[in-house]
Amino acid sequence: SGSTTNNNNNNNNNDDNDIPRPLAGIILNISSKAGKVGLANSAFYVASKFALEGLTAAWAAEYAPLGIDVNSISPGMVNTVSFPKLPGRKGVRTAESIEEAMLFLLGQSMALSSSRRTGHYLHVDEYDLAVSRSLPPEQALKPINEPNFADSLDNDSS
Repeated sequence: SGSTTNNNNNNNNNDDNDIPRPLAGIILNISSKAGKVGLANSAFYVASKFALEGLTAAWAAEYAPLGIDVNSISPGMVNTVSFPKLPGRKGVRTAESIEEAMLFLLGQSMALSSSRRTGHYLHVDEYDLAVSRSLPPEQALKPINEPNFADSLDNDSS
């Protein structure tokens, strides 16, 4: 990890914001499924993760013209020294077990500019499920911003 410095001295008031820019940086926020669903007795944790998802979406929109991709990953229940889990608890994973999904998500940002993704969320359990079923892992990658309801009505052919 590290910080990205923008040495471009323009103030982005030009009209070329639609031109793909080279990747200048990647921000990968560590989130949780709690940022997508409510969990009883976890209100403060859930609120912080919902806020992180909103921040990720806002930064993705703000930083895309600068070539900075912003995404979030939910590793699931990870057994760590700081937050140990009960032995044998279903769904608990090691820190090392999220490496493949994290590298996949980082690789999405390092792809050709036309296929780069920003403002997306990846839950590692869903990534693992897609891979185990020989599905393209991109199927587990979801945009943080939900689709516009009016647009979905316009696309409805019924």
